[in-house]
Amino acid sequence: MHIYIHIPFCRRKCRYCAFYSVPSRVDDEYIPALVNEIRFYSQIYDIFSGDCDTLYIGGGTPSLLSADQISEIVSSVKRYFRLSPAEFTVEVNPESFTPDFAVAILSLGANRVSIGVQSFFDDDLRFLGRIHSAEQSRRAIEIARTYNFPEISVDIIYAIPGMTPKKLLENLKIALEYSVVHISMYALTPEEGTPLWQDVRTGRVALPGEDAVSEQYLAALEYLSACGFVPYEVSNFALPGHFCRHNIAYWEHRRYIGLGASAHSFSGKCRWANLSDVEKYIRFWVENFDLKIPQNDFNFCCVAHDLGLPIDFCEELTDGKIAAEKVMLGLRTMWGVKLADLGKFAEPVKRRANALIHNGILNYQGERIWLNPEKRLLTDKIALELVQDFL
Repeated sequence: MHIYIHIPFCRRKCRYCAFYSVPSRVDDEYIPALVNEIRFYSQIYDIFSGDCDTLYIGGGTPSLLSADQISEIVSSVKRYFRLSPAEFTVEVNPESFTPDFAVAILSLGANRVSIGVQSFFDDDLRFLGRIHSAEQSRRAIEIARTYNFPEISVDIIYAIPGMTPKKLLENLKIALEYSVVHISMYALTPEEGTPLWQDVRTGRVALPGEDAVSEQYLAALEYLSACGFVPYEVSNFALPGHFCRHNIAYWEHRRYIGLGASAHSFSGKCRWANLSDVEKYIRFWVENFDLKIPQNDFNFCCVAHDLGLPIDFCEELTDGKIAAEKVMLGLRTMWGVKLADLGKFAEPVKRRANALIHNGILNYQGERIWLNPEKRLLTDKIALELVQDFL
């Protein structure tokens, strides 16, 4: 079982970011609301059978929390859920990651920190709308090293206007100078509704074309592989033994609970998302402190409707959609898709995969299909081709 907690506050919204967050300080009422939601979902713990294997606090900017605030959140998780020796990740931004915050999360059991570097070049950071500098990025990694975090991961964005393979490799070289063990590398994408999307749509910004994006990705893939990093997912590279277990849970279609405004959850059959409205989220969970789940036959979508939970949607997935998601998520990883996990949909997937296998686009062995790392930028297109019969 896996828990994600969303902290939807930032000092300033970045121009490319489509994740839900609001540009403000952490609302004091958000923590009590979140604690109450944690208590509520502990009542349906049985549908997420097993001990908690990973805890991930993301955002937004979790490093805006005070030591007392993050302590209250983590203590509540430990009070209501069975935490096995878990991978415990906290996302931080360079400008707000301080030695005091590092000490606070380490004392609570955090063993992995993910630092939102994005670039070690100030011109890139200005274009992205980041409020930290390249020097603050270096200092944040030095803090993580000084306090001996077992796992240090950094985020890097490529396909920025003016980015070249050489400049991307320089970013990666700097990261490796600090002995980070994990790198998440994302292509800049104009998500609808963001300022970047508006600038691209109106022609004020021109992003690199597909060939340039592919050239940058392949250069990074070659370099990181030569440095011993395993490309275990489209956007994630790690030294052996340092893969992110929490993210793997998403790609392997495991169950997880998302807590906080806009967080998503998956029970194995139902998928739902909390309201992307922090004020309504707070009001509901503060006003419904003693909310109980009916002890009759359990269907979460029905329960959510009956109790008026603050959610954007809840859907019960069909067998076909579950199989399609397993294909679309599995192809992103080095492990690919086990056909045996697709049930009656294995045969139509295999039938559509045959031509791609013959043309060397897909690999097939032991009833498993997967993409070579250099083909993974085609993942979404290929996955849709495989599942179109039952999506």
